[in-house]
Amino acid sequence: MLLGDYEEKKLSQNIYNRFYGSLEPLKNLIFLAELDISGTDINNGLELLPLDNLRRFFCARIRAGAKVEEIKNMLNLSEEEAESEEIKVNREKISKIRVYQFYAIRQRNNLAMQQAQNNFLQSLNQYTLAVRRIRHKISLNGLFLLINSQTNAVCIASLFPQFLQGAKDKLNKIKQDLIEEFEDLTRREIDIICRTQINFINHRNLLYQISHRWQAAETLIVQTSNSSAILIN
Repeated sequence: MLLGDYEEKKLSQNIYNRFYGSLEPLKNLIFLAELDISGTDINNGLELLPLDNLRRFFCARIRAGAKVEEIKNMLNLSEEEAESEEIKVNREKISKIRVYQFYAIRQRNNLAMQQAQNNFLQSLNQYTLAVRRIRHKISLNGLFLLINSQTNAVCIASLFPQFLQGAKDKLNKIKQDLIEEFEDLTRREIDIICRTQINFINHRNLLYQISHRWQAAETLIVQTSNSSAILIN
């Protein structure tokens, strides 16, 4: 795909291909073998570029003010390297793009991990506070029964959706029995502890899933980085 501009006469008249913005529209072009965005105003989306079949890549500035220079700088390329057709140089450019993509993945995964950790800790705090508020109004056996029943209901709902209603009915029966047994206990307090527990379980499971994805991505990033000559800070 050749989007670049090289005709000096047209460039001097400020006539050039007005491609700008992101490379995202190319993300599904898995058979893309050559891409020339030299002289354009395309300046982002490098992390979405398909690389499986890409063999030649050009991102030279060519004209003053071309925003594609931002991509050139991301890859730490000279103008000569950015416009080079040499096989070795193009291999190095593709390698740098690949490392940059892993760097972007790492940044995105780190952000997701941090957010998941924050949400988990916040949900844990809310759950703990809910337990403390209700603890003096109910026996430990009653509290454990409620918590364990809620945990089982969540598990049943996730593994066997067809039994969800039965689990809900059983949990509601336990709630009603506790209200009748402990006079100071209200439906609202029970609902709060159940809601905060579900929130905590969901965020705990999400943190577990994101942690596994993060670890797998880190392993791949390290392997790729070790085989590359580029170091991105």
